Amino acid sequence: MAFFHVPPLTLITDVINVSGHRLSTAEIESALILHPGVAEAAVIAATDDLTGQSVHAFVTLKPCVPVPL
Repeated sequence: MAFFHVPPLTLITDVINVSGHRLSTAEIESALILHPGVAEAAVIAATDDLTGQSVHAFVTLKPCVPVPL
């Protein structure tokens, strides 16, 4: 039986380049987590024809916390 380690994707895509702006995934995640209704957040880069890369955020909300719109 073989075991191998797959590194997390955030180490590979630490910085997202959107239209020449270098954005840190860790800083975006930290800003999202500051919201009182957010339990956890993950940010990844996706290719975009117009800007080169775009930011995609995945957010898990806290249960039973009213979120203002």
